[in-house]
Amino acid sequence: MSVNYIYDLIKLTMNNKQELTKYLHLIIKIGVGVLTSILTGFIAGLLIDRKFQLNGLAVLVGVIIGVAIGFIWLYNEVMKVGKETIDE
Repeated sequence: MSVNYIYDLIKLTMNNKQELTKYLHLIIKIGVGVLTSILTGFIAGLLIDRKFQLNGLAVLVGVIIGVAIGFIWLYNEVMKVGKETIDE
């Protein structure tokens, strides 16, 4: 084994770790973002439901809106990463 081969192997491993870290960060960010939007919709719906006695309808609508906002945000984040990957 030559020194250049070992250097290239170390460099490749470091790039893979950086790539892995980048995608793990993205997965955590997406999970927290989607969960936050759904919980926000649920809590807002629950508060509205208790105030106006809507028998759970506001909670349902709040969760649906939270899910929709979460997935729109998710789509935008994935498109950003896709754009960054193409630019590299």
